[in-house]
Amino acid sequence: MAQPTPYNRQFNFQNQQAQTPTTPLPADEVDNELNAVKVTIDQTLANLAKIQRDDGALKNGIVTQDTLSDSLSIGFTLRGPWTLTVNYVVGDGVTFGDSFYRALLANLSTNLNRPDVDPATWEEVADFAVISADAAASAAAALASENAAAASAAAASGSATAADGSADAAAASATAADGSADAAAVSAATAANLIGGTVTQAVRWDVAQSLSATEKVQARDNISATSLPQLQSFYSTLALELAESRTSAVRAGPDGNGLYDGFGGLTHVDVAGATNLSTTIAGELRPTTTGATSGGSATPGGSSSFTGLIIGDRGWSVTNGKTVTKIGMHSSTAHTDAKVGIVRRDSAGNYTIIGAFESFSHPGSGWADKTLSSPIVIPATGTFYAVVFSGSTGPWSSASSSRMFIASSASSGTLPGVTEDTGNTVATRVEYAGTPNQITVTSADIPLSEIPDWGRVLAFVDRGGGVLNSEIHFSLSRDGADYTEVTTAEKYARADGVVVSSDIVDLSSIASGVEARWKITTTAAVPLRILAVGIEFGRY
Repeated sequence: MAQPTPYNRQFNFQNQQAQTPTTPLPADEVDNELNAVKVTIDQTLANLAKIQRDDGALKNGIVTQDTLSDSLSIGFTLRGPWTLTVNYVVGDGVTFGDSFYRALLANLSTNLNRPDVDPATWEEVADFAVISADAAASAAAALASENAAAASAAAASGSATAADGSADAAAASATAADGSADAAAVSAATAANLIGGTVTQAVRWDVAQSLSATEKVQARDNISATSLPQLQSFYSTLALELAESRTSAVRAGPDGNGLYDGFGGLTHVDVAGATNLSTTIAGELRPTTTGATSGGSATPGGSSSFTGLIIGDRGWSVTNGKTVTKIGMHSSTAHTDAKVGIVRRDSAGNYTIIGAFESFSHPGSGWADKTLSSPIVIPATGTFYAVVFSGSTGPWSSASSSRMFIASSASSGTLPGVTEDTGNTVATRVEYAGTPNQITVTSADIPLSEIPDWGRVLAFVDRGGGVLNSEIHFSLSRDGADYTEVTTAEKYARADGVVVSSDIVDLSSIASGVEARWKITTTAAVPLRILAVGIEFGRY
Protein backbone atom coordinates (compact mmCIF):
# COMPACT_ATOMS: atom_id res chain seq x y z
CA MET A 1 0.00 0.00 0.00
CA ALA A 2 1.68 3.19 -1.23
CA GLN A 3 1.89 6.21 1.05
CA PRO A 4 -0.38 9.20 0.23
CA THR A 5 1.13 11.95 -1.91
CA PRO A 6 2.26 14.73 0.48
CA TYR A 7 0.59 18.11 -0.09
CA ASN A 8 3.07 20.85 -0.96
CA ARG A 9 1.69 24.33 -1.60
CA GLN A 10 2.81 25.70 -4.99
CA PHE A 11 1.34 29.24 -5.02
CA ASN A 12 1.93 31.94 -2.38
CA PHE A 13 -1.42 33.69 -2.03
CA GLN A 14 -0.12 35.98 0.76
CA ASN A 15 2.59 37.39 -1.50
CA GLN A 16 0.11 37.85 -4.34
CA GLN A 17 -2.26 39.84 -2.10
CA ALA A 18 0.58 41.95 -0.72
CA GLN A 19 1.85 42.82 -4.17
CA THR A 20 -1.54 43.31 -5.92
CA PRO A 21 -4.13 43.87 -3.19
CA THR A 22 -6.88 44.95 -5.59
CA THR A 23 -6.52 41.92 -7.85
CA PRO A 24 -8.83 38.96 -7.11
CA LEU A 25 -7.25 35.63 -6.18
CA PRO A 26 -6.32 33.71 -9.35
CA ALA A 27 -9.06 31.09 -9.74
CA ASP A 28 -6.86 28.61 -11.59
CA GLU A 29 -4.26 28.64 -8.79
CA VAL A 30 -6.97 28.19 -6.15
CA ASP A 31 -8.35 25.21 -8.11
CA ASN A 32 -4.86 23.74 -8.46
CA GLU A 33 -4.18 23.97 -4.72
CA LEU A 34 -7.61 22.53 -3.77
CA ASN A 35 -7.18 19.70 -6.28
CA ALA A 36 -3.78 18.85 -4.77
CA VAL A 37 -5.34 18.84 -1.28
CA LYS A 38 -8.14 16.58 -2.58
CA VAL A 39 -5.61 14.08 -3.99
CA THR A 40 -3.84 13.81 -0.61
CA ILE A 41 -7.14 13.51 1.33
CA ASP A 42 -8.54 10.90 -1.10
CA GLN A 43 -5.38 8.79 -0.91
CA THR A 44 -5.32 9.07 2.88
CA LEU A 45 -8.97 7.93 3.11
CA ALA A 46 -8.26 5.06 0.69
CA ASN A 47 -5.32 3.88 2.81
CA LEU A 48 -7.36 4.26 6.00
CA ALA A 49 -10.07 2.05 4.53
CA LYS A 50 -7.47 -0.69 4.06
CA ILE A 51 -6.69 -0.85 7.78
CA GLN A 52 -9.91 0.32 9.55
CA ARG A 53 -13.41 -1.18 9.62
CA ASP A 54 -16.55 0.97 9.49
CA ASP A 55 -16.99 0.54 13.26
CA GLY A 56 -13.59 2.20 13.87
CA ALA A 57 -11.72 -0.99 14.83
CA LEU A 58 -8.67 -2.36 12.95
CA LYS A 59 -9.64 -4.37 9.88
CA ASN A 60 -9.48 -8.15 10.37
CA GLY A 61 -6.17 -9.69 9.33
CA ILE A 62 -4.31 -6.36 9.15
CA VAL A 63 -2.02 -7.19 12.13
CA THR A 64 0.17 -10.15 11.15
CA GLN A 65 3.17 -11.89 12.68
CA ASP A 66 5.72 -9.90 10.69
CA THR A 67 4.21 -6.56 11.81
CA LEU A 68 4.87 -7.27 15.49
CA SER A 69 8.16 -6.63 17.22
CA ASP A 70 10.03 -9.66 18.54
CA SER A 71 9.16 -8.75 22.13
CA LEU A 72 5.43 -8.76 21.34
CA SER A 73 5.40 -11.83 19.11
CA ILE A 74 7.20 -14.24 21.43
CA GLY A 75 7.63 -12.40 24.76
CA PHE A 76 11.39 -12.74 25.02
CA THR A 77 14.63 -12.20 23.09
CA LEU A 78 16.07 -15.51 21.87
CA ARG A 79 19.78 -15.76 22.74
CA GLY A 80 20.33 -19.43 21.86
CA PRO A 81 22.08 -21.84 24.24
CA TRP A 82 23.02 -20.53 27.71
CA THR A 83 26.76 -19.78 27.82
CA LEU A 84 29.20 -18.89 30.59
CA THR A 85 30.54 -15.29 30.95
CA VAL A 86 27.76 -13.67 28.93
CA ASN A 87 25.91 -10.54 30.05
CA TYR A 88 22.19 -11.38 29.92
CA VAL A 89 19.43 -8.81 30.37
CA VAL A 90 15.86 -9.16 31.63
CA GLY A 91 13.74 -10.96 29.04
CA ASP A 92 16.57 -12.88 27.35
CA GLY A 93 15.56 -16.45 26.43
CA VAL A 94 18.04 -19.35 26.47
CA THR A 95 18.02 -23.12 26.18
CA PHE A 96 19.68 -25.29 28.83
CA GLY A 97 19.37 -29.05 29.02
CA ASP A 98 15.85 -30.05 27.95
CA SER A 99 14.25 -26.72 28.97
CA PHE A 100 13.81 -23.15 27.81
CA TYR A 101 14.35 -20.28 30.31
CA ARG A 102 13.65 -16.52 30.48
CA ALA A 103 15.92 -14.13 32.43
CA LEU A 104 14.19 -12.47 35.40
CA LEU A 105 17.29 -10.48 36.38
CA ALA A 106 20.20 -9.01 34.43
CA ASN A 107 23.24 -11.19 35.14
CA LEU A 108 26.74 -12.18 34.10
CA SER A 109 26.41 -15.94 33.62
CA THR A 110 28.36 -18.20 35.99
CA ASN A 111 27.90 -21.75 37.25
CA LEU A 112 26.39 -20.28 40.42
CA ASN A 113 23.47 -18.64 38.56
CA ARG A 114 22.98 -21.36 35.94
CA PRO A 115 19.32 -21.68 34.82
CA ASP A 116 18.82 -25.11 36.41
CA VAL A 117 20.16 -24.00 39.83
CA ASP A 118 19.01 -20.35 40.20
CA PRO A 119 15.21 -19.91 39.83
CA ALA A 120 15.49 -16.35 41.18
CA THR A 121 17.48 -15.38 38.06
CA TRP A 122 15.96 -17.72 35.45
CA GLU A 123 12.30 -18.69 34.98
CA GLU A 124 11.63 -22.02 33.27
CA VAL A 125 9.28 -21.24 30.38
CA ALA A 126 9.01 -24.66 28.76
CA ASP A 127 10.04 -28.23 29.49
CA PHE A 128 10.22 -29.80 26.02
CA ALA A 129 9.39 -33.29 27.27
CA VAL A 130 6.29 -32.10 29.19
CA ILE A 131 5.07 -29.97 26.26
CA SER A 132 5.37 -32.94 23.92
CA ALA A 133 3.40 -35.22 26.24
CA ASP A 134 0.70 -32.61 26.93
CA ALA A 135 0.25 -31.80 23.26
CA ALA A 136 -0.09 -35.45 22.31
CA ALA A 137 -2.64 -36.05 25.12
CA SER A 138 -4.70 -33.01 24.18
CA ALA A 139 -4.66 -33.90 20.49
CA ALA A 140 -5.83 -37.43 21.35
CA ALA A 141 -8.62 -36.00 23.51
CA ALA A 142 -9.63 -33.75 20.62
CA LEU A 143 -9.89 -36.75 18.28
CA ALA A 144 -11.88 -38.81 20.77
CA SER A 145 -14.31 -35.96 21.46
CA GLU A 146 -14.73 -35.23 17.76
CA ASN A 147 -15.52 -38.90 17.07
CA ALA A 148 -18.12 -38.80 19.85
CA ALA A 149 -19.59 -35.65 18.36
CA ALA A 150 -19.81 -37.24 14.92
CA ALA A 151 -21.48 -40.36 16.31
CA SER A 152 -24.03 -38.38 18.31
CA ALA A 153 -24.75 -36.12 15.35
CA ALA A 154 -25.34 -39.15 13.13
CA ALA A 155 -27.72 -40.61 15.71
CA ALA A 156 -29.60 -37.31 15.85
CA SER A 157 -29.95 -37.20 12.06
CA GLY A 158 -31.18 -40.78 11.86
CA SER A 159 -33.71 -40.28 14.60
CA ALA A 160 -35.04 -37.10 13.00
CA THR A 161 -35.77 -38.80 9.67
CA ALA A 162 -37.13 -42.12 11.05
CA ALA A 163 -40.61 -40.94 11.96
CA ASP A 164 -42.53 -38.02 13.36
CA GLY A 165 -42.99 -39.94 16.60
CA SER A 166 -39.19 -40.02 17.06
CA ALA A 167 -38.84 -36.24 17.19
CA ASP A 168 -38.26 -36.21 20.95
CA ALA A 169 -35.54 -38.84 20.65
CA ALA A 170 -33.91 -36.90 17.80
CA ALA A 171 -33.88 -33.74 19.89
CA ALA A 172 -32.26 -35.59 22.78
CA SER A 173 -29.59 -37.01 20.46
CA ALA A 174 -28.96 -33.58 19.00
CA THR A 175 -28.43 -32.18 22.50
CA ALA A 176 -25.92 -34.94 23.22
CA ALA A 177 -24.15 -34.14 19.95
CA ASP A 178 -23.91 -30.50 20.94
CA GLY A 179 -22.38 -31.48 24.28
CA SER A 180 -19.82 -33.74 22.63
CA ALA A 181 -19.00 -31.09 20.06
CA ASP A 182 -18.38 -28.58 22.88
CA ALA A 183 -16.02 -31.05 24.55
CA ALA A 184 -14.27 -31.57 21.22
CA ALA A 185 -13.84 -27.82 20.83
CA VAL A 186 -12.31 -27.48 24.30
CA SER A 187 -9.85 -30.34 23.74
CA ALA A 188 -8.97 -29.14 20.26
CA ALA A 189 -8.41 -25.61 21.51
CA THR A 190 -6.04 -26.95 24.17
CA ALA A 191 -4.09 -28.88 21.53
CA ALA A 192 -4.06 -25.87 19.24
CA ASN A 193 -2.59 -23.68 21.97
CA LEU A 194 0.19 -26.18 22.52
CA ILE A 195 1.09 -26.49 18.83
CA GLY A 196 0.70 -22.82 17.99
CA GLY A 197 -1.87 -23.51 15.24
CA THR A 198 -5.63 -23.35 14.81
CA VAL A 199 -8.26 -25.75 16.20
CA THR A 200 -8.94 -27.11 12.71
CA GLN A 201 -5.24 -27.74 12.12
CA ALA A 202 -4.88 -29.51 15.48
CA VAL A 203 -7.79 -31.89 14.80
CA ARG A 204 -6.81 -32.48 11.17
CA TRP A 205 -3.28 -33.42 12.21
CA ASP A 206 -4.40 -35.98 14.79
CA VAL A 207 -7.10 -37.46 12.54
CA ALA A 208 -4.53 -37.90 9.79
CA GLN A 209 -2.40 -40.09 12.05
CA SER A 210 -5.18 -42.70 12.32
CA LEU A 211 -6.02 -42.92 8.60
CA SER A 212 -5.21 -45.91 6.43
CA ALA A 213 -2.61 -45.53 3.68
CA THR A 214 -5.34 -45.00 1.06
CA GLU A 215 -7.17 -42.51 3.27
CA LYS A 216 -3.95 -40.57 3.90
CA VAL A 217 -3.41 -40.18 0.15
CA GLN A 218 -6.97 -38.87 -0.14
CA ALA A 219 -6.39 -36.56 2.84
CA ARG A 220 -3.28 -35.19 1.19
CA ASP A 221 -5.41 -34.18 -1.81
CA ASN A 222 -8.27 -32.76 0.27
CA ILE A 223 -6.40 -30.88 3.02
CA SER A 224 -3.94 -28.09 2.36
CA ALA A 225 -0.29 -29.01 2.86
CA THR A 226 0.11 -26.24 5.42
CA SER A 227 -2.61 -27.60 7.77
CA LEU A 228 -1.28 -31.06 8.67
CA PRO A 229 2.31 -30.21 9.71
CA GLN A 230 1.50 -27.58 12.36
CA LEU A 231 2.07 -29.78 15.41
CA GLN A 232 5.19 -31.34 13.93
CA SER A 233 6.47 -27.87 13.01
CA PHE A 234 6.18 -26.77 16.65
CA TYR A 235 8.07 -29.85 17.89
CA SER A 236 10.68 -29.38 15.16
CA THR A 237 11.56 -25.84 16.19
CA LEU A 238 12.01 -26.93 19.80
CA ALA A 239 14.16 -29.87 18.69
CA LEU A 240 16.36 -27.58 16.59
CA GLU A 241 16.73 -25.13 19.49
CA LEU A 242 17.73 -28.05 21.73
CA ALA A 243 20.20 -29.38 19.15
CA GLU A 244 22.00 -26.04 19.00
CA SER A 245 22.69 -26.21 22.74
CA ARG A 246 24.14 -29.75 22.60
CA THR A 247 27.47 -31.15 21.45
CA SER A 248 25.69 -33.93 19.53
CA ALA A 249 22.78 -33.95 17.10
CA VAL A 250 19.19 -34.77 18.15
CA ARG A 251 17.44 -37.70 16.45
CA ALA A 252 13.67 -37.16 16.50
CA GLY A 253 10.81 -36.39 14.10
CA PRO A 254 8.14 -38.76 12.70
CA ASP A 255 9.12 -42.36 13.55
CA GLY A 256 12.61 -41.09 14.36
CA ASN A 257 13.17 -40.13 10.71
CA GLY A 258 14.51 -36.69 11.48
CA LEU A 259 17.82 -35.23 12.58
CA TYR A 260 18.53 -31.79 14.08
CA ASP A 261 22.19 -30.74 14.10
CA GLY A 262 23.70 -27.70 15.85
CA PHE A 263 27.22 -28.64 14.64
CA GLY A 264 28.62 -29.23 18.13
CA GLY A 265 30.61 -31.77 16.15
CA LEU A 266 30.88 -32.37 12.42
CA THR A 267 29.79 -36.04 12.49
CA HIS A 268 26.76 -35.37 10.31
CA VAL A 269 28.40 -32.93 7.86
CA ASP A 270 30.12 -34.08 4.65
CA VAL A 271 33.13 -31.82 5.15
CA ALA A 272 35.28 -33.63 2.59
CA GLY A 273 32.65 -33.30 -0.13
CA ALA A 274 31.91 -29.62 0.52
CA THR A 275 32.99 -26.70 -1.66
CA ASN A 276 34.39 -23.50 -0.06
CA LEU A 277 33.37 -24.56 3.47
CA SER A 278 34.91 -22.99 6.59
CA THR A 279 34.51 -24.71 9.99
CA THR A 280 37.00 -22.56 11.91
CA ILE A 281 34.30 -21.23 14.26
CA ALA A 282 32.83 -23.98 16.47
CA GLY A 283 29.12 -24.59 15.97
CA GLU A 284 28.96 -22.76 12.61
CA LEU A 285 29.32 -23.51 8.92
CA ARG A 286 30.46 -20.58 6.74
CA PRO A 287 31.79 -19.96 3.24
CA THR A 288 35.51 -19.39 2.87
CA THR A 289 36.62 -15.94 1.71
CA THR A 290 39.21 -14.52 -0.64
CA GLY A 291 40.99 -11.17 -0.63
CA ALA A 292 40.96 -10.52 3.15
CA THR A 293 42.89 -7.38 4.23
CA SER A 294 44.03 -5.85 7.51
CA GLY A 295 45.01 -2.56 9.12
CA GLY A 296 46.18 -1.19 12.46
CA SER A 297 48.80 0.40 14.66
CA ALA A 298 52.53 0.18 14.12
CA THR A 299 54.27 -2.42 16.31
CA PRO A 300 54.90 -0.63 19.64
CA GLY A 301 58.23 -0.27 21.36
CA GLY A 302 57.24 0.55 24.95
CA SER A 303 55.16 -0.80 27.81
CA SER A 304 52.47 0.86 29.92
CA SER A 305 49.88 -0.25 32.49
CA PHE A 306 46.25 0.51 31.70
CA THR A 307 43.89 -0.77 34.42
CA GLY A 308 40.11 -0.76 33.98
CA LEU A 309 40.15 1.42 30.85
CA ILE A 310 38.51 1.30 27.48
CA ILE A 311 41.37 2.63 25.36
CA GLY A 312 42.09 2.93 21.66
CA ASP A 313 44.69 4.24 19.20
CA ARG A 314 43.27 7.20 17.24
CA GLY A 315 46.33 7.32 15.03
CA TRP A 316 44.42 5.06 12.62
CA SER A 317 40.71 4.32 12.02
CA VAL A 318 38.76 1.32 10.83
CA THR A 319 37.90 1.41 7.12
CA ASN A 320 34.31 2.33 6.26
CA GLY A 321 32.20 -0.24 4.44
CA LYS A 322 34.37 -3.18 5.55
CA THR A 323 33.38 -6.14 7.73
CA VAL A 324 35.69 -6.70 10.72
CA THR A 325 36.23 -10.40 11.47
CA LYS A 326 39.17 -10.16 13.91
CA ILE A 327 40.48 -7.59 16.38
CA GLY A 328 44.04 -7.94 17.64
CA MET A 329 46.30 -6.28 20.20
CA HIS A 330 49.97 -6.37 21.12
CA SER A 331 51.26 -7.39 24.53
CA SER A 332 54.31 -9.11 25.94
CA THR A 333 52.31 -10.03 29.06
CA ALA A 334 49.38 -12.46 29.24
CA HIS A 335 45.92 -10.98 29.97
CA THR A 336 42.94 -13.11 31.00
CA ASP A 337 40.17 -10.50 31.37
CA ALA A 338 40.55 -8.24 28.33
CA LYS A 339 37.80 -7.37 25.84
CA VAL A 340 37.90 -6.00 22.29
CA GLY A 341 35.42 -4.05 20.21
CA ILE A 342 34.69 -1.21 17.81
CA VAL A 343 33.51 2.29 18.76
CA ARG A 344 32.11 5.15 16.69
CA ARG A 345 33.19 8.75 17.42
CA ASP A 346 29.95 10.78 17.56
CA SER A 347 31.57 14.07 18.58
CA ALA A 348 34.50 15.26 20.71
CA GLY A 349 34.50 13.10 23.85
CA ASN A 350 31.37 11.14 22.89
CA TYR A 351 31.47 7.59 21.52
CA THR A 352 29.09 4.66 20.88
CA ILE A 353 30.04 0.97 21.07
CA ILE A 354 29.14 -0.80 17.82
CA GLY A 355 27.63 -4.21 18.49
CA ALA A 356 29.11 -5.55 21.74
CA PHE A 357 32.59 -6.13 23.17
CA GLU A 358 33.87 -9.71 23.14
CA SER A 359 36.03 -11.30 25.85
CA PHE A 360 39.63 -12.14 24.95
CA SER A 361 42.45 -13.94 26.75
CA HIS A 362 45.77 -12.64 25.38
CA PRO A 363 48.60 -15.18 25.66
CA GLY A 364 51.34 -12.52 25.67
CA SER A 365 54.47 -12.62 23.45
CA GLY A 366 53.36 -10.08 20.82
CA TRP A 367 50.39 -9.77 18.50
CA ALA A 368 47.32 -11.93 19.11
CA ASP A 369 43.89 -11.75 17.44
CA LYS A 370 40.35 -12.43 18.61
CA THR A 371 38.10 -14.00 15.95
CA LEU A 372 34.74 -12.31 16.48
CA SER A 373 31.75 -14.58 17.00
CA SER A 374 29.66 -11.87 15.31
CA PRO A 375 31.62 -9.98 12.62
CA ILE A 376 31.02 -6.21 12.73
CA VAL A 377 29.90 -4.42 9.56
CA ILE A 378 31.36 -0.89 9.53
CA PRO A 379 28.90 1.69 8.09
CA ALA A 380 29.83 3.67 4.99
CA THR A 381 30.05 6.95 6.91
CA GLY A 382 31.45 7.92 10.32
CA THR A 383 34.77 7.47 12.14
CA PHE A 384 35.42 4.16 13.89
CA TYR A 385 38.25 2.86 16.10
CA ALA A 386 39.33 -0.54 17.42
CA VAL A 387 39.51 -0.43 21.22
CA VAL A 388 40.51 -2.64 24.13
CA PHE A 389 39.10 -2.99 27.64
CA SER A 390 42.37 -3.38 29.51
CA GLY A 391 41.12 -5.44 32.44
CA SER A 392 43.21 -5.59 35.58
CA THR A 393 46.29 -7.69 34.87
CA GLY A 394 49.79 -6.60 33.90
CA PRO A 395 51.26 -4.00 31.48
CA TRP A 396 50.49 -3.64 27.77
CA SER A 397 52.79 -2.93 24.85
CA SER A 398 52.36 0.73 23.96
CA ALA A 399 53.50 3.61 21.82
CA SER A 400 52.75 7.33 21.84
CA SER A 401 49.87 8.29 19.56
CA SER A 402 46.56 10.16 19.43
CA ARG A 403 44.34 8.17 21.74
CA MET A 404 40.93 7.96 23.43
CA PHE A 405 40.24 6.41 26.85
CA ILE A 406 37.66 6.23 29.62
CA ALA A 407 37.51 4.41 32.96
CA SER A 408 34.64 2.02 32.15
CA SER A 409 33.91 -1.68 31.79
CA ALA A 410 30.80 -1.20 29.61
CA SER A 411 30.35 -3.74 26.82
CA SER A 412 27.62 -1.91 24.87
CA GLY A 413 25.84 1.44 24.64
CA THR A 414 27.18 4.99 24.65
CA LEU A 415 30.42 6.31 26.20
CA PRO A 416 30.11 9.98 27.20
CA GLY A 417 32.99 11.89 28.77
CA VAL A 418 35.82 10.15 26.88
CA THR A 419 39.28 11.72 27.16
CA GLU A 420 40.99 12.50 23.85
CA ASP A 421 44.70 13.40 23.95
CA THR A 422 48.15 12.24 22.89
CA GLY A 423 50.03 9.68 24.98
CA ASN A 424 50.89 6.01 25.35
CA THR A 425 48.12 3.72 24.06
CA VAL A 426 47.52 0.03 23.35
CA ALA A 427 48.48 -1.06 19.85
CA THR A 428 45.51 -2.54 17.97
CA ARG A 429 44.80 -4.04 14.57
CA VAL A 430 41.85 -5.55 12.68
CA GLU A 431 41.30 -8.05 9.89
CA TYR A 432 38.60 -7.39 7.31
CA ALA A 433 36.50 -10.11 5.69
CA GLY A 434 37.30 -10.98 2.14
CA THR A 435 34.68 -11.71 -0.49
CA PRO A 436 32.66 -14.81 0.49
CA ASN A 437 32.99 -17.70 -1.95
CA GLN A 438 29.93 -19.57 -3.17
CA ILE A 439 29.43 -22.53 -0.85
CA THR A 440 28.02 -26.01 -1.34
CA VAL A 441 27.68 -28.18 1.75
CA THR A 442 25.66 -31.31 2.44
CA SER A 443 25.01 -33.48 5.44
CA ALA A 444 26.47 -36.94 5.68
CA ASP A 445 24.07 -39.82 4.92
CA ILE A 446 21.27 -40.00 7.51
CA PRO A 447 19.78 -43.55 7.65
CA LEU A 448 15.95 -43.75 7.53
CA SER A 449 13.71 -46.60 8.68
CA GLU A 450 11.64 -46.59 5.46
CA ILE A 451 11.48 -44.92 2.06
CA PRO A 452 9.85 -41.51 2.73
CA ASP A 453 7.08 -39.86 0.66
CA TRP A 454 7.72 -36.35 1.96
CA GLY A 455 10.37 -34.22 3.64
CA ARG A 456 10.92 -30.77 5.07
CA VAL A 457 13.88 -28.67 6.23
CA LEU A 458 14.32 -25.95 8.85
CA ALA A 459 17.41 -24.06 9.95
CA PHE A 460 18.90 -21.30 12.09
CA VAL A 461 20.95 -19.02 9.82
CA ASP A 462 22.39 -15.54 9.64
CA ARG A 463 21.59 -14.74 5.99
CA GLY A 464 24.23 -12.00 5.79
CA GLY A 465 21.93 -10.06 3.47
CA GLY A 466 21.46 -13.03 1.14
CA VAL A 467 18.01 -13.67 -0.36
CA LEU A 468 16.32 -17.01 0.31
CA ASN A 469 15.51 -19.12 -2.76
CA SER A 470 17.43 -16.87 -5.18
CA GLU A 471 20.88 -16.60 -3.53
CA ILE A 472 20.54 -19.14 -0.67
CA HIS A 473 19.13 -22.54 -1.65
CA PHE A 474 18.05 -25.59 0.39
CA SER A 475 17.58 -29.08 -1.11
CA LEU A 476 16.60 -32.57 0.14
CA SER A 477 17.53 -36.08 -1.00
CA ARG A 478 16.25 -39.48 0.06
CA ASP A 479 19.01 -41.50 -1.62
CA GLY A 480 22.01 -39.22 -0.89
CA ALA A 481 22.52 -38.25 -4.54
CA ASP A 482 19.32 -37.08 -6.26
CA TYR A 483 18.12 -33.75 -4.79
CA THR A 484 15.00 -31.61 -5.06
CA GLU A 485 15.19 -27.92 -4.13
CA VAL A 486 12.69 -26.74 -1.48
CA THR A 487 11.25 -23.26 -1.02
CA THR A 488 12.02 -21.74 2.39
CA ALA A 489 10.69 -18.69 4.24
CA GLU A 490 11.60 -16.87 7.45
CA LYS A 491 9.49 -17.93 10.45
CA TYR A 492 10.84 -15.65 13.19
CA ALA A 493 13.94 -13.65 14.09
CA ARG A 494 16.53 -14.37 16.76
CA ALA A 495 19.25 -12.12 18.12
CA ASP A 496 21.86 -13.98 16.01
CA GLY A 497 19.85 -14.69 12.88
CA VAL A 498 16.53 -16.10 11.69
CA VAL A 499 14.64 -19.39 11.70
CA VAL A 500 13.79 -20.49 8.16
CA SER A 501 11.59 -23.42 7.20
CA SER A 502 10.04 -25.14 4.22
CA ASP A 503 6.57 -26.62 3.97
CA ILE A 504 6.21 -30.40 3.58
CA VAL A 505 7.59 -31.30 0.14
CA ASP A 506 6.53 -34.29 -1.96
CA LEU A 507 9.57 -36.43 -2.87
CA SER A 508 7.99 -38.67 -5.51
CA SER A 509 9.90 -36.91 -8.31
CA ILE A 510 13.37 -37.96 -7.06
CA ALA A 511 15.10 -41.31 -6.68
CA SER A 512 13.95 -43.59 -3.84
CA GLY A 513 16.21 -44.57 -0.99
CA VAL A 514 16.73 -44.60 2.79
CA GLU A 515 19.93 -42.51 2.99
CA ALA A 516 18.71 -38.94 3.41
CA ARG A 517 20.72 -35.72 3.04
CA TRP A 518 20.23 -31.96 3.12
CA LYS A 519 22.16 -29.59 0.87
CA ILE A 520 22.74 -25.83 1.15
CA THR A 521 24.22 -23.77 -1.69
CA THR A 522 24.78 -20.08 -2.37
CA THR A 523 24.81 -18.55 -5.85
CA ALA A 524 26.20 -15.15 -4.84
CA ALA A 525 28.92 -13.70 -2.57
CA VAL A 526 26.85 -14.09 0.61
CA PRO A 527 28.49 -14.11 4.11
CA LEU A 528 26.09 -16.85 5.21
CA ARG A 529 26.37 -18.35 8.72
CA ILE A 530 24.65 -21.74 9.17
CA LEU A 531 24.01 -22.28 12.90
CA ALA A 532 21.78 -25.38 12.90
CA VAL A 533 19.86 -27.52 10.37
CA GLY A 534 17.02 -30.00 10.86
CA ILE A 535 15.42 -32.36 8.34
CA GLU A 536 12.38 -34.60 8.71
CA PHE A 537 10.95 -37.35 6.53
CA GLY A 538 7.76 -39.39 6.65
CA ARG A 539 5.10 -41.33 4.76
CA TYR A 540 1.60 -40.20 3.88
